[in-house]
Amino acid sequence: MKFANFILIFLLIISYTGCKTSAPQQNIPLTKDTIITLNHSTPSGRGSALNYSIKISGDGTVIIFGSMTGADQQGKQQSTTIPTAQRTINPEQLQQLIEEFNKINYLSLKDSYQSQGPDCPDYWTHSYFAATSIKTGDITKSVTRYAGCHGTEAMKNLNALEKKIDELAQTEQWLR
Repeated sequence: MKFANFILIFLLIISYTGCKTSAPQQNIPLTKDTIITLNHSTPSGRGSALNYSIKISGDGTVIIFGSMTGADQQGKQQSTTIPTAQRTINPEQLQQLIEEFNKINYLSLKDSYQSQGPDCPDYWTHSYFAATSIKTGDITKSVTRYAGCHGTEAMKNLNALEKKIDELAQTEQWLR
């Protein structure tokens, strides 16, 4: 009887402590209806602000558009629309991007990382916001990140994903 009680207590302890199994990673498939977005927004309190959006479709079409806001020589706020650009990426590049989403287990990330706390232990002010999203089939997920949040693997991974989207969209070339 003592042995049975010991086993019962042991099993109860295991069930309430770190022996939890995590849900298996759900991989995101690439389909023709896949839509990936990145929205980048700089706060206007920094003198000038760059706001842009990137949309990548499952057929490889990339559309980027945005605006720049800043003060003119007289100190008056002005907003300039940057011409929309469109290009196409090849299926291999698109698949690599989907693999980046899967590699960071994007579907398991929180929807928002915007305020200081356990998910944002290092918090810097005066940074930008970035929102990524993916929709494919019946999977839809978006994550908003304040770029001033640092100190976790999730922040590092999201920043790398955003850079990959910018790289495929050729954002730097578009801004010239």
